[in-house]
Amino acid sequence: MIVNIFTDPHVGGTFLSWSLHYLSGDIDTYHARTKTWRPLSDSPLTELSTAHNWAVNQCCEHDEIYDFLLRLTEETPKSFHSLYLHIMHHPRWTNWIQFEPALATAIDTLRSVPESKTIVLQLPSWQKLYKSKFEERTLHKKYTNPNVKNKTHIEQHEDYIDAFFSHDKPAWDFTLAWEHREFLALNLRPYNFLEISQLVSLSKEHYRLNGFELYNNFDNTVYNLFDFLELSIDNNRKQYWNEIYKEWQKFHSERIVFAEYFDQIILSIINNHYLDLRRFNLDIVRESIIQHVLIYKYGLTLKSWGLDKFPNNTQDLHVLLEPNIYHKVEDIYQVFKT
Repeated sequence: MIVNIFTDPHVGGTFLSWSLHYLSGDIDTYHARTKTWRPLSDSPLTELSTAHNWAVNQCCEHDEIYDFLLRLTEETPKSFHSLYLHIMHHPRWTNWIQFEPALATAIDTLRSVPESKTIVLQLPSWQKLYKSKFEERTLHKKYTNPNVKNKTHIEQHEDYIDAFFSHDKPAWDFTLAWEHREFLALNLRPYNFLEISQLVSLSKEHYRLNGFELYNNFDNTVYNLFDFLELSIDNNRKQYWNEIYKEWQKFHSERIVFAEYFDQIILSIINNHYLDLRRFNLDIVRESIIQHVLIYKYGLTLKSWGLDKFPNNTQDLHVLLEPNIYHKVEDIYQVFKT
C-alpha cells in the first residue's frame, strides 16, 4: 500500500508522515530518492522548529513524482510506503498556473495506484493566518536566485519582497518601520495561499485532516486516521510518540494563538475594547496584516506615521483609527460594494 499525503505548503506533512510509520511500528522506511532502506528516527524534530530529521519521501519537483512512484511500486513495502506532496511553488517557476494541470494529473495517477490511500491536509481560510509571521518555519532558496539559499529570515523577507513586489518597492523607504508596515499592509494577501484542494478531487475517497486538528488534538484523533488506513497503532510506541507530539506542538503554538484571536484583535481595536497585545508577539508582518484587514475589510486606517511599533493594547490603537485615506482600494473581500 502507498499512503499519499497531499497538503497545503508547510503545514505539518513531514511530521504526519513520520507519525504514520512510527506509530505503525516500522523500524525502517524505503527512501525513493536514494533507493535505499533507512532506519526510522525515534524523533523527527530538529533545532530549527521542523520535523525534517528523517528521510521523508517528499517530491520537491513535479517531474520527479513519477520517478518516486515507479521506485515505490517496484519495492515491496514491509508495511506500507508513504509519499508526501504539497503544492510546489519553486523559485524558478515564473508562472505557477502552467504547472497546475500537470500536477493535478500526477496526483490523479498517484491516487489510481491499487490499494493506495489518500490523506488531504489543509488549512481553511481563517487558519491561513497561521502563516502570518516574519520568520518563516524554514530558510529556503532565494526566489530571485534559486542557486543561493537565504542565510537569515531578514534576507529571506527581503528576497520575497524583491521577487513579488519589486515594481512597487522603489516608492517606499523600508528603513522606516511605519512605511515598511504600510507597504506590506497594502500588498500582502494573508488569506491567499495555494491550496491543495484546488488540485485534488474531493469527491473521491480520502481522509480530510484540518491543520489545527493536527496541531492541537491529533494525539486523540490519530486513531480515526489509522482506522481509515486500516492500520494498527503500536501501543508500545504511542506513549513515547505523545511526548514527541507535545514538543512538536510548541513549534506551532504562537502561530495558532494569533490566528485564533485575530478576529477579537480587530474587533477590539474597532470597538475600543481592551485586549493586551503583548501575548501575540506582534512582528512587522502581523502588524501589517492587522492594518491590512482594517483597510480592506472595514475601510479604516491607522494614523501610523512615526509609529515604529504597535502599542501594547488595542485601545491605544483605537485612538489612531481614521476613515480610509487610500484611493482606489481594491475590494478584494467584496465588502465595499452596495
